[in-house]
Amino acid sequence: MSDLPSDPALLRHTVMALSSRLAALSAECSTLSAERDAAIAQRDAAVQENDKLLMILSQFKRTIFGPRSETLDRGQLPLFTITAQAARAAANADVTGGRLPDGAEGRGKRPARRNRGKLPEHLPRIDVVIDVESHICPCCGERLHKIGETVKEAFDVVPMQYRVKRIVRPRYGCRGCRQGVMQAPAPAQAIDGGMVTEALLAHIAVMKYGYQLPLYRQEQMFAAQGITLDRQTLASWMGRAAWWLKPLHTLLRDTVIAVRRPHLV
Repeated sequence: MSDLPSDPALLRHTVMALSSRLAALSAECSTLSAERDAAIAQRDAAVQENDKLLMILSQFKRTIFGPRSETLDRGQLPLFTITAQAARAAANADVTGGRLPDGAEGRGKRPARRNRGKLPEHLPRIDVVIDVESHICPCCGERLHKIGETVKEAFDVVPMQYRVKRIVRPRYGCRGCRQGVMQAPAPAQAIDGGMVTEALLAHIAVMKYGYQLPLYRQEQMFAAQGITLDRQTLASWMGRAAWWLKPLHTLLRDTVIAVRRPHLV
């Protein structure tokens, strides 16, 4: 405080100079932060490109030096060069946002159409956050602040889960007359006295007739889940499902036959 001038005008001038210097330092700090973020993005793109090229090189070595049955003809070596160039172009597209460099329009082949990073929007998203162990800066001891994040989407699946549907019907009795007992009627079932729901019947039918998965393979799939269902039972269920679908089959057949030229429908 002893270094400050006593003249008010000179003191005001000194304060204004310090304020200007502080503003300049703040602008310089913002510029350095932007440059740092750009360098981080460029580094990530370079690492991704390097991983792609290493994978291509590994396949190339395995094809050249692997077993004789997996060796590659010398005339097919340029294919790996083309693959490497395609991977490098894809990495550059990730960095530039898919835009071609200035003056490159109209040259070369049209970029390949890929769905990289474009998984269907209607699928639900589940976030798995992988955070650092400590939010304290190891350099100065201050608390870290979130400045961004890296998000990578991966196609995932939830395995099929079988379950048992319990239909509970409470019974009620009257303590006054001790005679009236009431209970809701049992719901109708696709198979009387059966232990299968309409949803499972439809699933087995679609897998068999829609995706050509035979009943013996579905039997194996059930067995892998610890469920014992033989083919005779599954076939009996499909016969019952066909009985329920017979009116729909009849209606569809009559509608097709009623058309004068069915092949034009």
